[in-house]
Amino acid sequence: MKCFRTYRFDVIGFTTELRDDGAALASLVLAGRTRNAERVYADRVEVGVPGRDRTLLNALESMTLTQAQAERAPVTASITWVAPKLSAEVRCLAWEPGRYIRDGALRGLALAP
Repeated sequence: MKCFRTYRFDVIGFTTELRDDGAALASLVLAGRTRNAERVYADRVEVGVPGRDRTLLNALESMTLTQAQAERAPVTASITWVAPKLSAEVRCLAWEPGRYIRDGALRGLALAP
């Protein structure tokens, strides 16, 4: 039996994919918080991401940064980094600071506190 939990993460980036009708959102890149309130890279989430939602993609593109706003973020050109203004609610099996999200699925988005 699997026990899922819900966690809140900061959205610190996104990836896109090319579809027949243009670029689409592929995944959100997330960071969690340590006990010291520091952001630490958590992983990407693809399940539940509204790929065809151009409004969300446009909003994310307006918040782009040149570098990640989290510790241990991967160095890759495929991620577009953004200011952590959005918070994502993710259902997953487990997450601890310094580890990756296990079987994550996006449940919702909100403005970060």
